[in-house]
Amino acid sequence: MAFELIGKAVRRFRLPAVNYGNAPIIIVSAQEGDVKSRYFDITLYDDYGNIDLSKYAKAKLIGTMPTGSILTSEECEISPDGKNVIVQFSGGFTSVPGRVSCDITFYTSDNTAQLTSQTFYVIVSSSQSGNMADENNENYNQLLSLLKELGDLEDKIETAENDRVSAENTRVTAENKRASAESTRESNENTRKSNEETRKSSESTRVTSEAARVKAEEARASAEQTRESNEANRKKAETERDTAEKNRASSEATRTDAEGKRVAAESGRATAESTREANEEERKTSETARKNAEDGRVAAEKERVTNENGRKTAESGRVSAESTRDTAETARVEAEKLRASAESSRASAETKRDAAEKQRNTAESERSTAESARASAEQTRATEFATAKENCETATERANTAADTVQEILDALPCDTEIERDGQTENVVVLRFVEIAEG
Repeated sequence: MAFELIGKAVRRFRLPAVNYGNAPIIIVSAQEGDVKSRYFDITLYDDYGNIDLSKYAKAKLIGTMPTGSILTSEECEISPDGKNVIVQFSGGFTSVPGRVSCDITFYTSDNTAQLTSQTFYVIVSSSQSGNMADENNENYNQLLSLLKELGDLEDKIETAENDRVSAENTRVTAENKRASAESTRESNENTRKSNEETRKSSESTRVTSEAARVKAEEARASAEQTRESNEANRKKAETERDTAEKNRASSEATRTDAEGKRVAAESGRATAESTREANEEERKTSETARKNAEDGRVAAEKERVTNENGRKTAESGRVSAESTRDTAETARVEAEKLRASAESSRASAETKRDAAEKQRNTAESERSTAESARASAEQTRATEFATAKENCETATERANTAADTVQEILDALPCDTEIERDGQTENVVVLRFVEIAEG
């Protein structure tokens, strides 16, 4: 089904599906006897905004006539995008002048779900052919003018509601951005803390390595001092050995000289036995001197051997000290490598911390921007809602004033506005408006 709306009278309005007490009652005017020429373009809404009607397979118009009879019509078309429904209002609905109470009910294809709109009212006016006097009736024309004004007010209310929904959507978007920025900031902060822990660990390792290096350096310095002391002792022993060697050489020279004298004396003894006895004392003296010199040589030799042994011991101590120094130097080099590695790890962790800090600052800036946007959107929404509320209250007040005027006009109409039903009198036209509640 597809309605052809060119050349047709189309009335567009919105109906609530919830919270009827705060919504104005919709009153639509129609003309008696119109057939397939009047259509309603209806949008349903709730507290979340416009309702998507694409879930429903069909819609039905149900109306209570001024006579009390109930008519239904399935001449309804739900738009493909589910945003609105087009309803044909003709036939039996326009056959009798008066107020027609109408509902729109939506059904799913399997009839498992059903949704009904708020009741709206159609005032079917008598046609000119049925009541020629109405054509120039000033009160009747004023009624139509007031009904048109009511329609304009309803359009303004709908515009204000759309503005409120738009402002609310802007606020929700800003809030989502703020939450996302806050999540990013927390993630960056966690990364920064992790990098800081890594830096502290690396710094502790570096301090430990530095302490080991200092200890190894102290051991090396101590070994170097021991080596220098042993070297000094060795040089001292070497000097003492040289001195003893010189003394030994001097004693040996003395002995050699004495030996020459002995030989000369022995030769003289053979030639001059007479002088042997005289020279025997000299020989004995010389022999005693030789023996003393020999004893001095032997003592010097023993002292040389002792000094040589001391030198060898000092040399062994020097070699051991040198080995200890090499070991300490190797340990120092390894400690220096560990210190350099720890320093590199610390520098890398510091770089990561700086990067994380920059990311956190950026996220904090984005969060502040999003928060400002959210606050601005909230302020705009509050301002627009207050304006819309004030406009709605003004429109409601004007509508109530217009309703009172219309009621006065209806009371002055020459046609009958009351009918008898089940022994009771009922008004054909009833106008009711409500004020928008605070909040």
